[in-house]
Amino acid sequence: MVMSVVAMSAAFTGAVAATNHDDLDEQGADDYLDSASTFWEGQHLLVHYDDDDYADDDEFELRDVDDNSAGSLVDQFSLDDGAYVIDTEGLDGNYVIEDDDGNIANINDGELTDSESSDVDNNDFEIAQQDFDAEFESDEVADSNSDFEVEFDSIRNQYDVNVSSDDLDEDDLDELLDEIGLSNEVDDENEVATLKDVSDGAYSLNFTDIDAGEYEFNFDVTDTAAESSATVNVTESAAADLSFAESDFTEERSNIAAIDIELQETSDAHVQIGEEDEVNYEVQLQVEDGSDDGNVTLLVDTTEMHTADDSAFWAAHEEDDVSVEDYEATSDVLEGGDYTLSLANDASFDDEHDTAFFTLNDRTELADDAVSIYTAPDDVEDFSDYNDTTVTSTDYIAQNDTLLATVDTTSLFAYFDDADEFSDVDDTLELAIVEQDPGPNADPVVFNATDNDFDVDVVDANQSAGQLIFAVDYSEAYDGSDEFELETDYDLEFTVSDENAFAEDNESAASEFVVEERELEWDDTAEEVPNSDSAIVTGETNVAPGTEVTTRARSTGNFTTTSDTVVEIDDDGDRYFEAEYDLSDYAAGTEFTLTANEDEESAEIDSVLVDADEAIITVDADAPSDAEVGEDVTLDVTISNTGGTSDEVDIGVVIAGENVDEVTTELESEGTWSNSYEFTADSEGDVEWSVTAGDYDEESGVTTFSDDDKSDDDKSDDDKSDDDGADDDGAADDGADDDGETDDGETDDDGSPGFGVAVALAALLGAAMLALRKQN
Repeated sequence: MVMSVVAMSAAFTGAVAATNHDDLDEQGADDYLDSASTFWEGQHLLVHYDDDDYADDDEFELRDVDDNSAGSLVDQFSLDDGAYVIDTEGLDGNYVIEDDDGNIANINDGELTDSESSDVDNNDFEIAQQDFDAEFESDEVADSNSDFEVEFDSIRNQYDVNVSSDDLDEDDLDELLDEIGLSNEVDDENEVATLKDVSDGAYSLNFTDIDAGEYEFNFDVTDTAAESSATVNVTESAAADLSFAESDFTEERSNIAAIDIELQETSDAHVQIGEEDEVNYEVQLQVEDGSDDGNVTLLVDTTEMHTADDSAFWAAHEEDDVSVEDYEATSDVLEGGDYTLSLANDASFDDEHDTAFFTLNDRTELADDAVSIYTAPDDVEDFSDYNDTTVTSTDYIAQNDTLLATVDTTSLFAYFDDADEFSDVDDTLELAIVEQDPGPNADPVVFNATDNDFDVDVVDANQSAGQLIFAVDYSEAYDGSDEFELETDYDLEFTVSDENAFAEDNESAASEFVVEERELEWDDTAEEVPNSDSAIVTGETNVAPGTEVTTRARSTGNFTTTSDTVVEIDDDGDRYFEAEYDLSDYAAGTEFTLTANEDEESAEIDSVLVDADEAIITVDADAPSDAEVGEDVTLDVTISNTGGTSDEVDIGVVIAGENVDEVTTELESEGTWSNSYEFTADSEGDVEWSVTAGDYDEESGVTTFSDDDKSDDDKSDDDKSDDDGADDDGAADDGADDDGETDDGETDDDGSPGFGVAVALAALLGAAMLALRKQN
C-alpha cells in the first residue's frame, strides 16, 4: 500500500510560475478543478487562490475519499505563484484537497477556499476513466467513396479527438475530413487533425482519391489517456459506368416523363436534355444516387420544363437528388418532337457515356365518354379512403352519399401531380355541374369547381393507369341555394379549354347523374316472415352499396332481436338490404315490427310470423310507366317462394285485358320463376297489366303511351281557310249517329288502345270521315 501511494505521487507535477495563475493555456491545463464535479483520467486540472484564505507556499494534500472522509495521501503540493496543475494520469475515484490545518478546501472554477471544516460532502470531486472506441463501417473502402463512416463511442458527452495516420500527410487529412460535419484543424507540422466537440455517433470521411493500400488510423482524446485505433483497406475503384435504361423515352405533352438512369461505380452523373442548336432548348442537370441502389429515375414536368426551374425536375426516390446546372430555354411550352439525351461524368460532357432520345408526343384529345360517375357510402379525400370504401358505378346518387367521378385520359397528369383540390389546378381545366334541361328560352344552371361553386378533392392522378379520380362535394351546390334541385338531371362535365397550352380547341366529356332523396323501405316479403332459424327479410333503398344498415325485429312480450347488414346491389342494378333472423322459437301468428336504420333514414313495417313449413309466394312485376306510341316495352315478372316448403303456383299474366300467359309451376323453398313480356300500342292511351300468383299475391300497373311526334300536325294543313266553320256546322255531329247503340259498353276483350276489333273499326270510321270532309 505504501508503494502504491508513492507511485501515484510521482505522477504529479506542479505548474511553473506564470503571470496569470488562473489562465488555462498559460498554465498548460485542460480545465479548472471544481468540487462536486466529474473529470477524466489524464486531464490536467488547474487550482489557484484569489483571496486571503491561502498564500503562496501553503501546503496542500490530495487525498482519496474513504467512507466519506479524507483517506490516503495521494500527493502533497504547494501553490507556485498562486497556482498548481494536477496531473490526473493514473487516478480513478473520488478525491479531496486538504490544507495544512486539516480543513477540506472547497473549489469553484479552480479557486481554493477554506471550508473551515473536515467535511467531505460537496467538496470532493471524481476522476473517471474515459472509455473510447472508434470503428469504421467496414474494413474496406473504395477510393471513390466520399461518404465512408467512422463511429465514435464513449461514456463522455463531448470531447476533442486527434486523428492521424502514418501514411497520410496534412493534405490527405484535410481532404479526408471535408465532409465530416465537425469543426476541425490540421496541424501541418505534426500531420495531425483535431476534431472539435465530438459526440457519440457516426461521421462521414471522404476517401476520394486516397491511394490504394492499408491504413491504420489513431484516434486520441486530446485531454485524456483514452485512445483507439482502426484499420481500413482502400481499394481502387472500377471506372464509372453510366447508361440510360432505354434508347427512347416517350411521353405525351402535359404529362410527367420518367427517364431511368443506371449508375455503376459512382453515385452521381450529369444529364443533358436537348441541344440548343437543333431544337432551341437545352438543360443540364446533375443527378445523385442518394439511395445507393445504382439507379436514379429523373422525373420531368413537361408543362414546366421550358422554364428549367428546379421544380420541373426531381427524382422519383426521395433519397435521390436532382438539380439544374445550366439551361437555354424558350418562353413557351415545348413542342412535340425528339430531344436528344446525353449522359456524362462531369458537366463538361467531354466523357459522354451514353445517349438516347426523349420523344414528346402531342397529347391525345379527351374522349366524349371519358367521364364516369360512381357513388360511395363514406367520405373520400384521398386514395387510401378510396381503397377502403365500396365504390359503385351509377347514374343516381342518394342525397348526402359521396359522388365520385373518374376521367379516363392519357394526358394532363402534370397538372394534378401536387394538387389536393381541383381549385389548385390550372384554370384552363374545369369541372362543372350543368343542368340538363333548363326548359324553353332558359340557360342551364351551371356550378363550376374552378370558380369555387363547390369543392372537389383530387383523390388520385394515376398516369400509368390513365385515370383521374375526383370526389365531388355536390352538397355545396344546393346548400343555401334554390338553383340546384333534387330529382333533376345534371351533367358532370370535365373541360379542357382552348386556352390550355396543349389543346387546339375546347374539349369536354360529361356523364349524367341525378341526386335523389334518400329512400329506405321494407319490401312486401317482410309482411310475412317464416318462423325458421334463418328467416330472410329484405328491403329496398337507393343509398350507396356498402352503407351499413341496422335492423331490428321486436314483438312486445315475446322477443327483440337485431341483425346488422350492408346495402348490396343485384344483377339488375337494384340496391337492397337483407337481414337474417332466428325466429324458430316463436309460434306462427305472432305479430311483430321490423325496423331498419342507416345514418339518415329509417323504415318500419308490421309483420307476422307464418309457419315455416308453408310456402310464402310473392309477385314482383315491373314495366315502364311511360312510353311512346309504337315503342316496344317489357314487363318483367318474378315470382318468389320465401317459405319453408314448395308449392304448386298458378301464374297468370294479363296485358290490355288479354291473357298473355297462364302457367302452373312447382316453386321450391327459396325458389323463383321469372319471365318477360313485350307489348306496345299504336295510339295514345293507357295499357293496363296485372300479374297473379294463385291466391297468394297480385301486382298490377299502367303504361301510358303518348305520341311525341307532332311534326306533321302543323298549321299548314289545318289553317282557317279549310276550317272556316262553313262545313263544320255540327250537322254531321249532331248526335243522331251517336245514340248509344253502338257504344253500349260491349267492347273487345282488351278494351284498350291498340288492341281488339272495336279499336280497328273506330280507326277506319275516323279515316272515312276525314276523307269525306276533304272532298267537300
